Amino acid sequence: MLLSDNATRSYVARSGLQLDGQASRIAFTPERNEYRLGDEEEQLSVDLTADVNGVEVIKRLTFDRGSYAVNVSYYLANNTDAPVSARFIGQLARDNSPDPSSGVAMGMNSYLGPAYSTPEARYEKIDFETIQSRSFENREGQGGWVAMIQPYFLSAWAPPQNQQNLYYVTTDSRDRNVVAFAGPTSSVAADGEATLSATLYMGPKVQDYLEQVAPNLKLTVDYGWLWFIANPLFWLLDKIHDIVGNWGWSVVLLTVLVKLVLFPAVCQGLQVHGAYAQTGPRDAASQRDVWRRPPENVSRDDEVLPEREDQSARWLFADSGTDAGIYRPVLDAAGIR
Repeated sequence: MLLSDNATRSYVARSGLQLDGQASRIAFTPERNEYRLGDEEEQLSVDLTADVNGVEVIKRLTFDRGSYAVNVSYYLANNTDAPVSARFIGQLARDNSPDPSSGVAMGMNSYLGPAYSTPEARYEKIDFETIQSRSFENREGQGGWVAMIQPYFLSAWAPPQNQQNLYYVTTDSRDRNVVAFAGPTSSVAADGEATLSATLYMGPKVQDYLEQVAPNLKLTVDYGWLWFIANPLFWLLDKIHDIVGNWGWSVVLLTVLVKLVLFPAVCQGLQVHGAYAQTGPRDAASQRDVWRRPPENVSRDDEVLPEREDQSARWLFADSGTDAGIYRPVLDAAGIR
């Protein structure tokens, strides 16, 4: 589930142009009523035009085949005898409705909400409560991005990385949570021209795709506290898929490989655990006897008893932790595909 605006859920992406002498939203007119990417074409451009007090504006949406990123550009031609200022604004607005694909698995919550990135803060989340309470302080920085994240998918505005941008949050007239960026104000000289642009990404949380949009956008693929296990496992899963070409078999092979690597350690842990279980009554009696003796009368054999149990628990925990690490990247890989 991505963008939608209906009785169940309101989640939209929008762009705007702040222009001198224009207090309301600009009304654009499309050149055609229908656009289609031809079988032999790799790119489709959709032009929307408007005239604002003598300033000709073309809003162009550019779609590339096989890409989830859309280039949004404003081309301005100032046909007046005075300079005008213009500013690109990109917003993502979402209500407080839950995502239908969200859930809790193995103690790991899937994040639903906004996030932003600047050179000082590579990846920062903003919960809806912070937006509603208006307790977020605006940020400024070169480059960066804003995003609305949900399980498996996200939408994001990525302005040009060489310009200074303002990042802010607010609520709109429908009380939706808004995360947005505003580019620098550009002055368009009389009889001059200017181009303002940004990239809108709407698609799955695939790191290879996100890396092409903006720096640090791939950090939105968040595996939680097991990231140190999940990240290398996802890399291995992706490499297996490059060879096998099927995600189902890739998951099976990954699981088999990890189990083979852990097999000796798990066997040792099970052996220790089994031996301890067989001597449980005797060990329990010995431990009760240990607590009654003075420390100088405790033998080395008595000290080994707790160590056996600790060693067994460590191996079993390592196996279960790795299983959880496998589960998260597999869940994301399966969900987005």
